[in-house]
Amino acid sequence: QNEIRPKSSLEVEIADCIRPGDVILARVHANGERDFILTTAEAELGVIQAICESSGCEMTPTSWKEMQCPLTKVKEPRKVAKPRQVR
Repeated sequence: QNEIRPKSSLEVEIADCIRPGDVILARVHANGERDFILTTAEAELGVIQAICESSGCEMTPTSWKEMQCPLTKVKEPRKVAKPRQVR
């Protein structure tokens, strides 16, 4: 079982948050001898780039929990990172 939100009473499916190939912004929650535990529990953390599984196009966020393919209009669940302010 993967721990997406440490110490949370909510059970989260990893496939509803992050998929293989996604680019994510995460924070190191803990580290062991040979591995790291990452968290995306904060609003600013999560998927920053995703590729549509059916078309291969880069998806755009439609909300904090969903991204959409501009070509096929297919929506896929993701834990989307809150956009960062560029200064």
